[in-house]
Amino acid sequence: MQTSGFALTQDSSVSVSPGKCQRVRLRTSTCQRCTEACPDDAISLVPGPQISDACTGCGLCVRACPTEVFESELCADERLLDQAISHLDRGTTRGDRTSLSIRCERAEKSITGSLRVSCLGTVGENVLFGAALAGYDDVTLIRGNCAQCHLMPAEELVRRSVRRAGALARGAGLGDVSFSTMEREKVTRAPVGRREMFADVVDRVRSGARAVSPGGGGSFLEKIRNDPRFIRDDGAGGSPTRRVLRTLLRSESWEGTCPVVFDRESPWARVSVDEDGCTACGTCVSVCPTDAIEMTEEGENRVLLFKPSACANCSLCREACIEEVLDYEEVIWIADILQDEVDVIATIKPTWCALCGDLIPDGTGEMCPTCERRQVSAAHLKG
Repeated sequence: MQTSGFALTQDSSVSVSPGKCQRVRLRTSTCQRCTEACPDDAISLVPGPQISDACTGCGLCVRACPTEVFESELCADERLLDQAISHLDRGTTRGDRTSLSIRCERAEKSITGSLRVSCLGTVGENVLFGAALAGYDDVTLIRGNCAQCHLMPAEELVRRSVRRAGALARGAGLGDVSFSTMEREKVTRAPVGRREMFADVVDRVRSGARAVSPGGGGSFLEKIRNDPRFIRDDGAGGSPTRRVLRTLLRSESWEGTCPVVFDRESPWARVSVDEDGCTACGTCVSVCPTDAIEMTEEGENRVLLFKPSACANCSLCREACIEEVLDYEEVIWIADILQDEVDVIATIKPTWCALCGDLIPDGTGEMCPTCERRQVSAAHLKG
């Protein structure tokens, strides 16, 4: 598939890692974000995520999936960051603010030097946040009429990226940076002349060249290729997106941190556990796709450990918790993303049901609720 801008030079195929899928790790999970985002109905979730030949490689599933089951060069943050940074010296300046405009193929080219991509749904929060760290004060995503576009599901993904980039910027003390979207559908015009057509071709070629040139633009891609911390970043929990974000935060181009109010769309989270109800069953550990939650044994106790840097806020651990004692803290800090240490979030002394042997919360008795009900029923029948 050929599209404009960086996608002209990239393989648009999408690869799949079924083991990261929430529905594979937890059979009762109802997550279907990938199928909701796919405009081609090319994704099946039975028995696990599979892509059919109907896939056009748009990459929207890559941005939609919270556990990064899908990967595509079309959505490579590193390449998009290089393009964005390469525009810095040509960005629009208003007063003392520098602006970057990123537009989709359907949007009108109304701003000189705007960065063009095939679809804004492929632009994640790392690109927007990275642009802010690079020096942009305003980042605007200009879209066409999504309701008339084949890639209509991208509209919600764009909103999510803007919200997440805003949370990262606030956490990094960049509260003055603005991220916004606007609709500016390309007006149908009469056939253009040779001069205009040639100018458009040159614009496409330059955009593609900036995406792949080894030292072009801000050379972010080249920088991370030479950074051993990126190549092997255990703190990122195996997440390509988190590796890029951690590299951005290590750039030392930001100072100070601010608290961020957690919400369902936050790019990261901090887990908390109600120890009184926790049985240390380990379900949260087994379903976590990034190994952000671990469990060790210390004497008679089981200790739950949490690695903030690896948490992707997929909510799978909370969804899987049988006792419903796992939640997220209301305030998070961007420093959590760089914290490689693990925190103790619960220390539990396991207690087993005297009849069935299942784990039960300490101090709740000698039997689990199921066995207690059975005992009551048996006594009632005898009586």
